Amino acid sequence: MKKIIICIIIILQAGYCMAQEQLVFPFQGGKEAMTQFFRDSLTVSPGIIQKKAVGTAVFKFTANAKGVISKIIVYYADDA
Repeated sequence: MKKIIICIIIILQAGYCMAQEQLVFPFQGGKEAMTQFFRDSLTVSPGIIQKKAVGTAVFKFTANAKGVISKIIVYYADDA
């Protein structure tokens, strides 16, 4: 009987330990603010557009609410 009660308590506690259903968007201001930031800040050269270049870049940056970047770290880039 004691083992059954302990098992029920563990199962009930496990129900409260579920991962959060939806992660908070990591960019301050949400997806719309991030999209607008990249639209305003990213300049693509005509050569890249003409060649239809594609690639992957993984980076981390810190920006304030006005979009001013204070720190950027490039973790991976195809052509680096």
